[in-house]
Amino acid sequence: MLDERRHNYPKGFQEKPWCPNTELVQICASLAGIELTSEKFCTETIENARSSEGIAHWLESADFYPAASCVDVNRRLVRQLEVVNEKADAPSNEDTLQKIDGTKDLSVKLEAFEAYKKAQEKYEKRQTIVDRWRRVIFETSVSTTEDKENKHFRRFESESQLSETEVVDKVIQFLSALNKITGVEPHTIDLSCGKAKNCPQTPIIHHLGKF
Repeated sequence: MLDERRHNYPKGFQEKPWCPNTELVQICASLAGIELTSEKFCTETIENARSSEGIAHWLESADFYPAASCVDVNRRLVRQLEVVNEKADAPSNEDTLQKIDGTKDLSVKLEAFEAYKKAQEKYEKRQTIVDRWRRVIFETSVSTTEDKENKHFRRFESESQLSETEVVDKVIQFLSALNKITGVEPHTIDLSCGKAKNCPQTPIIHHLGKF
C-alpha cells in the first residue's frame, strides 16, 4: 500500500518527525484565526489516486502534494494584513439616514443603503481581525502585570492597552519570521504547491506507483 504520507507533527505530540517551528506556527495560526490539530498540522494530500482491482483493493499509484500549515497560515495572514492596512471607518448612521430621508427617489435611497452596508461590512471585517490580533498578542507576546517586573519591558494590565499600531507592528514581526520559513511571495502563483521553501522537514511533491 502506498498511502504512507509524510506527517510532521507539532512538538509535544507523541509522533515523529516533529515540526521545528511549532511555537511560531501556532501563534501565527491563532493570529490568522485558524485552529490547527495534530493530525492536520503538516502533512500531504493525495490526488489522482489509482486503486487496484479485484478482491483486494489497495492504492497502486498517486500524486502527493504538500499541505504545510505554515504556508497556509502565512498566506492568510498576508491577506488579513492587506485588509487591516486599508483603513475603514465605521459609517455614520446619521449621515445615511439624512441621505435616505432627503430624497423621494427610491434608487437614491437604495444606493445610500447599499453604500452604508458595504462600508459597515468592510469596517467589521477589519475590526474583527484587529480584535483577534490584539487578544492573541496580549496572551502570547507581551509582559502583563502578573509577570515579574522588569524595568526594561512595559507591562500591560489588559489587551485594551495595546494600541492598534503596536498590535500591527507585532503581527508584521511574526509574519516576517514565518516568511523566512515558508518563502511565501504575495501576489504570485504558488509554484511550490504548498511546500515551505526553507524548512528541511516540509513535505514535497512526489509521485508513487505505476504510471
